[in-house]
Amino acid sequence: MSTVYLFDPGLLMRGERYHDSHLADVCRAVEPATTEGRLWFLAASDCPALAPGEARVAGELFAVDESSLSRLDYLYGYVAGQPRQSEFVRRQIEAATASGETRLAWAYFIRAETLREKFPGAEEIPAGDWRAFVAARLNDETPETTAADIVEYE
Repeated sequence: MSTVYLFDPGLLMRGERYHDSHLADVCRAVEPATTEGRLWFLAASDCPALAPGEARVAGELFAVDESSLSRLDYLYGYVAGQPRQSEFVRRQIEAATASGETRLAWAYFIRAETLREKFPGAEEIPAGDWRAFVAARLNDETPETTAADIVEYE
């Protein structure tokens, strides 16, 4: 079986919600990495989602067996060859490692339609770093303001 790289900026990273159940047993190596994109917080699912963009997004780069991608396709609601039936699409990207190397890797991107229709209240994670975003929220450093918080005073 051939080894491929997978970039993830969220819940597949070590210590996060889905790492142990979906990646730990098939992961051969892992290292910090970044790629281009934008990271969104999907409050309804309490998770981040990668979208196209030109900012830097932090995550981890995993070396995995290519056959393990089908398990991740299911997790992300990706149907190969049917992007309109998918919530996310899997695309190849360039990921820059902490050691300065660039690797071709797979990453899951939320479809624009999914973001607009299923998560209209999504907020962008400005620094593109899920762990920093979660830490700031736990320390109450990130103000949360949504349209529901705005009230009119009489």
